[in-house]
Amino acid sequence: MRRSLAHLLAIFTAAWALILLGSAVIFALVVRLQVPHPFLNDAAKVLLSAGLALLWLQLFRKLRDMYVRRYLKR
Repeated sequence: MRRSLAHLLAIFTAAWALILLGSAVIFALVVRLQVPHPFLNDAAKVLLSAGLALLWLQLFRKLRDMYVRRYLKR
C-alpha cells in the first residue's frame, strides 16, 4: 500500500514539475518570440505552443503507462 502510494505521489510531483517547467518554457520562448510579419508571428506562437502541449501530454501518457504497468505487475 505504501509503495503504490509513494509511486503515485512521485507521479503527482513529476506532473507538477512538468507543469511548472512547461509554463517557464512557454513564457521564456513563446511569449518572447518575434517574427517580422504579424500573422507569421502569431502563427509561430500558436504552432510552438501546440507542439509543446503535445509533448507535455505525451510525457504524461508515459508516466501513466509506467504507473499502470507497475501496478499490473503485482
